[in-house]
Formats: sequence, C-alpha cells, structure tokens
Amino acid sequence: MATTSKMKPQPAQPKVATTLTGTMTSKHEITFFLPFAPIPSPRPQARVIGKFASFYMPKAYMDWKRAVADYVYQQVQHTPSELLEAPVEVTAEYIVTPPKTTKLSFPKPDLDNYEKSLLDALSMATTIWKDDTQVHQMLSSKRWAAEGEETGMSVRLIFGR
Repeated sequence: MATTSKMKPQPAQPKVATTLTGTMTSKHEITFFLPFAPIPSPRPQARVIGKFASFYMPKAYMDWKRAVADYVYQQVQHTPSELLEAPVEVTAEYIVTPPKTTKLSFPKPDLDNYEKSLLDALSMATTIWKDDTQVHQMLSSKRWAAEGEETGMSVRLIFGR
C-alpha cells in the first residue's frame, strides 16, 4: 500500500499565516493553510493475539496525523494559554487532488471523515486546544483542486463565544 505519496514534506517557507486579533474579552482568530493532502479518517483495524483482540489505526493514517500535528506545532506555537480551553469555531476547506477521470463533481470520501482527521491532528499538536470537544461549531467544505493549485487544508479557528 503506497500511501507515502499522499504526504508532502514540509515546505521551506512556512505556509501558515497566523493572526491573533482582538482583546482578551473578544474573539481571537487563527488562519492557516496545511500543505498536506487531506485524507479521511479510516476505520480502526483489529487483530487477535491469543485470546485478546486489539484495535489500532492504520500506520499510514497515524504517520499523516503526526506529520500534520508536527507542522502545526512548529508553526502555531503562540496560542495564548487562556485560549487553549476556550470554545472554538472551525472553518475548514479540504482541497483534494482530482483523479485523472471521474464522474463526480466533488471528492468521494465523506466530509465528516476529513473533519475527524483534521480535528485529531490539531488535538495531537497540543498548541491549538486541550481537546477537540471544545469545537462548538464547524463549517466544512471539500472540493477538487484547480489546475496548478496546491492540495491541502485551509483552516480558520475563532476562539471565544
């Protein structure tokens, strides 16, 4: 299973444009682009060893999640500590590489599986929030990348109520 082609190495120039605006009583916003091909969250795999069953996520997915989390950790290190536990609104656009031929006008994997992958990676980064249960609103879309457009995930986070 050749899944390494889905992961992109970190670019030399950061693609993260991080902006914090407002005062501590208003909403704070962080906007960034993740230059990693979006992948949907897979189903857990199972194996039986002796009398015991264990469940795990596929290695390619875990590698992708770690790569995204490491990238976010390196680029977004200055989220104020009081925002780490604040409610968060997430807006995400998943820009997917189109296949050479398709009858679909949009990418096939379910949008909620893309959302789960992104939220899990942001949680793993530890610099965005304590837990993805803080996400109280989410607006997502998925689309094919235009010719010459980079695939990835455009993310906007708004902290506060």
